[in-house]
Amino acid sequence: MPYAYPDNDLSYTGNFLNMMFKTTEVKYTPHPVLERALDVLFILHADHEQNCSTSAMRGVGSSHPDPYSCMAAAAAALYGPLHGGANEEVLRMLREIGSIDAIRPTSSASRRGRCA
Repeated sequence: MPYAYPDNDLSYTGNFLNMMFKTTEVKYTPHPVLERALDVLFILHADHEQNCSTSAMRGVGSSHPDPYSCMAAAAAALYGPLHGGANEEVLRMLREIGSIDAIRPTSSASRRGRCA
């Protein structure tokens, strides 16, 4: 694919999509729903701060072992269901739900029709 330069008229996420997917069009316009979804995903990951696997790698690395041992520690932490495995659990839950029609209201406000 051709190299796409950043476009100052686009948002950070719009530019990311531009540089990933622009082909021959003169002006790339990202789909607004995709741009917003990716923006939220970026925010969630940026807000994750120093997670378990990063802490494990830094903790093990502080004793100056080889980089493979540090990476193994980080990968082991990432494997846990409360870290990397949490994403898999969400995918399982979404597959189990199946469609929006299968979602039941969970709060009393939504049951009374006050949910936006």
